[in-house]
Amino acid sequence: MNALHTAGFDQNGTAGVNFFGALGASSGAAAAMTMNAAIVADPKLVAAAGVAVAGDNQSARAISDLRDSRVLDSGTTTFNDAWSQLVYRVGRDAQSASDDQVNRAAIVQQIDALRDEVSGVSLDEEAMHLLKFQRAYEANARYFRVIDDSIQTLLNELGRT
Repeated sequence: MNALHTAGFDQNGTAGVNFFGALGASSGAAAAMTMNAAIVADPKLVAAAGVAVAGDNQSARAISDLRDSRVLDSGTTTFNDAWSQLVYRVGRDAQSASDDQVNRAAIVQQIDALRDEVSGVSLDEEAMHLLKFQRAYEANARYFRVIDDSIQTLLNELGRT
Protein backbone atom coordinates (compact mmCIF):
# COMPACT_ATOMS: atom_id res chain seq x y z
CA MET A 1 0.00 0.00 0.00
CA ASN A 2 2.73 2.44 1.00
CA ALA A 3 4.80 1.58 -2.10
CA LEU A 4 1.85 2.29 -4.43
CA HIS A 5 0.91 5.46 -2.53
CA THR A 6 4.42 6.92 -2.59
CA ALA A 7 4.64 6.23 -6.35
CA GLY A 8 1.51 8.36 -6.95
CA PHE A 9 0.74 12.09 -6.82
CA ASP A 10 -1.71 14.01 -4.65
CA GLN A 11 -4.17 16.74 -5.77
CA ASN A 12 -1.39 19.34 -5.48
CA GLY A 13 0.80 17.38 -7.95
CA THR A 14 3.22 16.45 -5.14
CA ALA A 15 4.66 12.94 -4.85
CA GLY A 16 2.79 10.79 -2.33
CA VAL A 17 4.02 9.93 1.14
CA ASN A 18 3.55 6.76 3.17
CA PHE A 19 -0.16 6.20 3.75
CA PHE A 20 0.41 4.09 6.89
CA GLY A 21 2.98 4.60 9.64
CA ALA A 22 5.91 2.17 9.83
CA LEU A 23 5.41 -0.90 12.01
CA GLY A 24 8.03 -1.74 14.63
CA ALA A 25 7.38 -5.50 14.83
CA SER A 26 4.99 -8.07 13.43
CA SER A 27 3.75 -8.91 16.93
CA GLY A 28 0.70 -6.76 17.60
CA ALA A 29 0.94 -5.14 14.15
CA ALA A 30 -2.82 -4.79 13.68
CA ALA A 31 -3.19 -2.86 16.92
CA ALA A 32 -0.13 -0.71 16.16
CA MET A 33 -1.21 0.21 12.60
CA THR A 34 -1.72 3.97 12.17
CA MET A 35 -2.53 6.24 9.26
CA ASN A 36 -0.21 9.08 8.33
CA ALA A 37 -1.32 12.04 10.46
CA ALA A 38 -0.75 14.49 7.57
CA ILE A 39 -3.18 12.56 5.33
CA VAL A 40 -5.73 12.37 8.15
CA ALA A 41 -5.47 16.15 8.58
CA ASP A 42 -5.63 16.93 4.83
CA PRO A 43 -7.39 14.39 2.53
CA LYS A 44 -6.00 16.25 -0.53
CA LEU A 45 -2.69 14.51 0.24
CA VAL A 46 -4.09 11.13 -0.84
CA ALA A 47 -1.94 10.20 -3.84
CA ALA A 48 -4.61 8.86 -6.25
CA ALA A 49 -2.94 9.93 -9.52
CA GLY A 50 -0.24 7.98 -11.31
CA VAL A 51 1.01 11.14 -13.05
CA ALA A 52 0.76 14.74 -11.94
CA VAL A 53 -2.25 15.47 -14.16
CA ALA A 54 -5.71 16.42 -12.94
CA GLY A 55 -8.27 13.63 -13.27
CA ASP A 56 -5.78 10.76 -13.32
CA ASN A 57 -6.62 7.81 -11.04
CA GLN A 58 -3.94 5.24 -11.85
CA SER A 59 -2.61 4.99 -8.27
CA ALA A 60 -6.12 4.73 -6.82
CA ARG A 61 -6.91 1.90 -9.26
CA ALA A 62 -3.62 0.15 -8.47
CA ILE A 63 -4.40 0.37 -4.75
CA SER A 64 -7.91 -0.94 -5.42
CA ASP A 65 -6.47 -3.83 -7.45
CA LEU A 66 -4.54 -4.96 -4.35
CA ARG A 67 -7.74 -6.63 -3.19
CA ASP A 68 -7.50 -9.24 -5.97
CA SER A 69 -3.71 -9.31 -6.35
CA ARG A 70 -1.79 -12.40 -5.29
CA VAL A 71 0.68 -10.72 -2.94
CA LEU A 72 0.76 -13.12 0.04
CA ASP A 73 2.40 -16.55 0.42
CA SER A 74 5.03 -15.89 -2.23
CA GLY A 75 2.51 -14.45 -4.67
CA THR A 76 -0.01 -17.31 -4.50
CA THR A 77 -2.73 -15.86 -2.23
CA THR A 78 -4.94 -12.77 -2.32
CA PHE A 79 -5.90 -10.80 0.78
CA ASN A 80 -9.43 -12.16 0.46
CA ASP A 81 -8.15 -15.75 0.23
CA ALA A 82 -5.90 -15.24 3.26
CA TRP A 83 -8.78 -13.76 5.25
CA SER A 84 -11.06 -16.66 4.27
CA GLN A 85 -8.40 -19.18 5.31
CA LEU A 86 -7.92 -17.39 8.63
CA VAL A 87 -11.67 -17.33 9.34
CA TYR A 88 -11.91 -21.01 8.38
CA ARG A 89 -9.01 -21.97 10.68
CA VAL A 90 -10.46 -19.98 13.59
CA GLY A 91 -13.88 -21.57 13.05
CA ARG A 92 -12.41 -25.05 12.75
CA ASP A 93 -10.26 -24.56 15.87
CA ALA A 94 -13.25 -23.19 17.80
CA GLN A 95 -15.38 -26.17 16.75
CA SER A 96 -12.59 -28.57 17.65
CA ALA A 97 -12.19 -26.93 21.07
CA SER A 98 -15.95 -27.12 21.62
CA ASP A 99 -16.02 -30.81 20.63
CA ASP A 100 -13.06 -31.53 22.93
CA GLN A 101 -14.84 -29.78 25.79
CA VAL A 102 -18.00 -31.84 25.24
CA ASN A 103 -15.98 -35.08 25.00
CA ARG A 104 -13.99 -34.32 28.15
CA ALA A 105 -17.16 -33.41 30.04
CA ALA A 106 -18.65 -36.79 29.03
CA ILE A 107 -15.49 -38.58 30.22
CA VAL A 108 -15.60 -36.76 33.55
CA GLN A 109 -19.27 -37.69 33.92
CA GLN A 110 -18.47 -41.36 33.21
CA ILE A 111 -15.59 -41.35 35.71
CA ASP A 112 -17.84 -39.77 38.35
CA ALA A 113 -20.46 -42.44 37.71
CA LEU A 114 -17.85 -45.22 38.01
CA ARG A 115 -16.51 -43.72 41.24
CA ASP A 116 -20.01 -43.46 42.68
CA GLU A 117 -20.71 -47.03 41.63
CA VAL A 118 -17.63 -48.33 43.43
CA SER A 119 -17.68 -46.11 46.51
CA GLY A 120 -21.31 -45.17 46.73
CA VAL A 121 -23.70 -46.70 49.26
CA SER A 122 -26.98 -48.13 48.02
CA LEU A 123 -29.57 -47.79 50.79
CA ASP A 124 -31.75 -50.55 49.34
CA GLU A 125 -28.82 -52.96 49.17
CA GLU A 126 -27.69 -52.11 52.70
CA ALA A 127 -31.24 -52.58 54.05
CA MET A 128 -31.39 -56.00 52.35
CA HIS A 129 -28.08 -57.02 53.95
CA LEU A 130 -29.25 -55.76 57.37
CA LEU A 131 -32.45 -57.82 57.11
CA LYS A 132 -30.46 -60.92 56.07
CA PHE A 133 -28.10 -60.55 59.05
CA GLN A 134 -31.04 -59.98 61.42
CA ARG A 135 -32.70 -63.20 60.22
CA ALA A 136 -29.42 -65.10 60.67
CA TYR A 137 -29.08 -63.73 64.21
CA GLU A 138 -32.66 -64.77 65.04
CA ALA A 139 -32.01 -68.29 63.66
CA ASN A 140 -28.85 -68.60 65.76
CA ALA A 141 -30.69 -67.37 68.87
CA ARG A 142 -33.43 -70.01 68.34
CA TYR A 143 -30.82 -72.76 67.84
CA PHE A 144 -29.02 -71.88 71.07
CA ARG A 145 -32.35 -71.59 72.93
CA VAL A 146 -33.25 -75.13 71.76
CA ILE A 147 -29.81 -76.41 72.82
CA ASP A 148 -30.12 -74.61 76.17
CA ASP A 149 -33.63 -76.04 76.70
CA SER A 150 -32.39 -79.55 75.78
CA ILE A 151 -29.47 -79.33 78.23
CA GLN A 152 -31.79 -77.99 80.93
CA THR A 153 -34.24 -80.85 80.36
CA LEU A 154 -31.40 -83.39 80.40
CA LEU A 155 -30.02 -81.99 83.66
CA ASN A 156 -33.45 -82.00 85.24
CA GLU A 157 -33.99 -85.65 84.25
CA LEU A 158 -30.55 -86.68 85.48
CA GLY A 159 -31.04 -84.78 88.73
CA ARG A 160 -34.23 -86.79 89.59
CA THR A 161 -32.63 -90.14 89.37
